[in-house]
Amino acid sequence: MFILEELFRYKTLSPLRFTLGVVEDHLRDIRFAMEQVETVTVSNFFPFLDFQYHQGPLLFVPQKYTTLPFDLMSLAAYHGRTEMVAGLLSVFTTSTTGNKCINLSAPLALSILNKQIETAELLLDRGADPRGEGCTNGLHAAARAGLEDMISDFIVNRKVPVDSVDGYGATPVIYALYLPEEQATATIAILFYHGASPKSTFGPKSTTYACFAKAMGKRMLAQWLQQTETESFCYAIDFIQKQTQELHLDEGEDTDWDYL
Repeated sequence: MFILEELFRYKTLSPLRFTLGVVEDHLRDIRFAMEQVETVTVSNFFPFLDFQYHQGPLLFVPQKYTTLPFDLMSLAAYHGRTEMVAGLLSVFTTSTTGNKCINLSAPLALSILNKQIETAELLLDRGADPRGEGCTNGLHAAARAGLEDMISDFIVNRKVPVDSVDGYGATPVIYALYLPEEQATATIAILFYHGASPKSTFGPKSTTYACFAKAMGKRMLAQWLQQTETESFCYAIDFIQKQTQELHLDEGEDTDWDYL
């Protein structure tokens, strides 16, 4: 405000008209900045960049950083600048480009991954879609953060496929493996409850969830995942046998009726 007051002394325009011009220039600069993209180095959150296949067992080699293209909205969301995100949304919707479709899926996922929940809730209120396809989406991020209520909301209310994959083929269950073992078990159990397949496999060696957990040194989690996979298989076999028996019974009844 001090700067504006000093500038008023040297301007022939009235304070209000001068301020109007300054604000218009500022908004134009913001709109321009929103269209710019730059590469930013952040903590790696892509699970499959942390695993390596060799002749021997699967190796877990965590990558500390990764580089991603960020626009202004994504950067603000990642750092939890909720007020700035709200302001940028207002500028976008009132600007001359307001008729364009703004994709908030990436800012949403980034805010959740960096545990900026207030920002994520704002984006959801403003229409962010957690179903981003072919990339890390809101469900992957919620699983990585262990946000159980958000996971259920995304699957049940927002129809995010429970086994959706990111750009590298990782599912929400893979993201949840990074949580402490007890929390990971609870989070993955919710994903299984909502229909995630315990028998999913990945990569050239058809690696299971249990193998990934074991490579990460989480033996109790690996044992639970292996047991869940086995129980799922047994349940499927029992279901098929039951259906087959019922089919044979039905066929027998049909034969009797035909005979009569």
